[in-house]
Amino acid sequence: MQRDITPDVLRGFALLGILVVNIQFMGLSSDEGARGEWTQGLANGTASWLINALFTGKFYLLFSFLFGYSSWYIIKNNRSNRKRWTKRCIAFVLLGALHFIFLWHGDIIFMYGLFGLLLIPFFFRTDKTLKIWSILIYSLSTLLILVVASMVYIAERYFPEEFSASFEAPEPRLDEVLRSGTFLESVLPRIDLWTYGITTGVFLQGGFAFAAFLFGLRLSRAGFLSSPLDNLRNSKMIKRGLAFGLPIQIAAAVVYVRNEQDADPSEAIYLVSLFLIFITAPLLSLAYLGI
Repeated sequence: MQRDITPDVLRGFALLGILVVNIQFMGLSSDEGARGEWTQGLANGTASWLINALFTGKFYLLFSFLFGYSSWYIIKNNRSNRKRWTKRCIAFVLLGALHFIFLWHGDIIFMYGLFGLLLIPFFFRTDKTLKIWSILIYSLSTLLILVVASMVYIAERYFPEEFSASFEAPEPRLDEVLRSGTFLESVLPRIDLWTYGITTGVFLQGGFAFAAFLFGLRLSRAGFLSSPLDNLRNSKMIKRGLAFGLPIQIAAAVVYVRNEQDADPSEAIYLVSLFLIFITAPLLSLAYLGI
């Protein structure tokens, strides 16, 4: 059998985009990335704007879509292959744990393993069911994020003292240990930062990622990335994604950078702009997929 090369090419493209987003956390600040002083000036501001407008929130969705898409290559419409998928997901969990303990606190493999297990009940459901669930999960995630964003904005605007107190998180020790400590001394601070990050990550990305799993699974059954490609469907995805997604991403990224460059930046505006970037990211992800 000839291997479908398109998912491999897309996966490499997705990983490049994920690297662009994460490299700021590797090179500047482990917990905040490019914020504050790292957004000042034309060069820093432009780089931050480009990352948020074109990369943040888009490429992990593309990677998630491919995770769901590739799952059908393993299942192959055979219920006995669920055991193989289960073993694979458990291996992801173990590999992810080693990853966030010893190498990178931004690990996502661990959560992909857990979410992959949640995908099992959907493998032999109808395409209509998959579509309904993906829309439902995306909609509920969007609603939850919008509610939290509204509450955060109201809290900062009308209850500033209580809001400031609630955002006094403990200072991460990982950067300090990475600069002056040993490799083994970095383990506990890395776990602490991963634990803190995974809770916000699941809230902000988890629902969207699982919806992308289901979307990928549905399109894999139809052989969407197999030759010959559906040029009409591709064209629609590109046009809709760019027409509706790109303007919103550009505007949200402008708000994000201008707030960070302000003498007194608002934490609420930072979160609201970031939330908006993630909520509308699927539009641009679909355009990237089509391209």
